[in-house]
Amino acid sequence: MEDDKLLSENDICFHLNALKKLALADGVYHDSEKRFIDQITQMYCSSYPDLDFEALQERELSEEEYAQGLEKLKQNILLSKLFLKDLISLGHVDGHYSDPERKRVREMATQLNISEDSIQLLEQAVDSVIKASVLMNQAIFS
Repeated sequence: MEDDKLLSENDICFHLNALKKLALADGVYHDSEKRFIDQITQMYCSSYPDLDFEALQERELSEEEYAQGLEKLKQNILLSKLFLKDLISLGHVDGHYSDPERKRVREMATQLNISEDSIQLLEQAVDSVIKASVLMNQAIFS
């Protein structure tokens, strides 16, 4: 991958692995969570044509690689918050942002040095977007 890319393949794998860990936080890997992760993977593959969708889906990071990804992400507060937004959004896709998912989001946020106030603001923003989307769909399709 070219050096001028914002994210490396390892960064992308970290993001996908973290999403999978959150999806499993409540003990069930819902189809809606898999579709969400597939969409994120497809977005990366569209942005980085040299990435292989199947290989990204199958790649599991070692604990050391995962820790390195977390440390690298911690250096960029904007990317850290965008990452948390994705985690929170994933927590909602099955219709229930569960306590284990909330706990996992807070653990990640703590590791990224993101405050509880920022987490709550992100959660409120994601919730508002979801509610607005539901209203929009009702207005269009009813």
